[in-house]
Amino acid sequence: MVNVISYMATMLELELRKLKNDRMELYTRAIQPMLWLVLYGTVISRIRAIPTGGIPYIDYITPAIIIQSSTFISIFYGLTLVWERESGILKKLITTPLPRYSIVIGRSFASGVRSLFQILIITIIALLLGVKFYNVFYFIIASLIIFFVSSGFASLSVVIASFMKTRERFMGIGQAITCPYSLLVMGCIP
Repeated sequence: MVNVISYMATMLELELRKLKNDRMELYTRAIQPMLWLVLYGTVISRIRAIPTGGIPYIDYITPAIIIQSSTFISIFYGLTLVWERESGILKKLITTPLPRYSIVIGRSFASGVRSLFQILIITIIALLLGVKFYNVFYFIIASLIIFFVSSGFASLSVVIASFMKTRERFMGIGQAITCPYSLLVMGCIP
């Protein structure tokens, strides 16, 4: 049991080292949610076209933007696996003594950590725009839930990617997952 946890921690550390060496990925993934908050959130707030029950619209939309952007990263996380298969890195990784499930779980938790970074960046932007988080305890609990949901989506993504031979096929599956999911998050599906 201790070995399995250390194997998963090794995979998590590998992914975090990638992030440490290439922080630009985190920043570029924050561009779309930032545009949603800055442009869409502020414009709709001024128009007051959507009823929010007395809550400022930008405060109302911020949780959905956090959830959507952090889990979308996880849904397409398996794309890395397809790329690693094409470049030959996956063969080298599979020949290590790591159990294959520890690779999947370690990478899934790494995706959860990436989602926490995404939450942090979006939260800082939202606070600069004047968004009020009404209950800090709920925010912390929501962040933990997002961490585990993102890890779950990443696991699903890695499993799906293990059957896909090309990035294009995987992108089609990812798009099929994200469309209904984004409608659900944004409140279009009851």
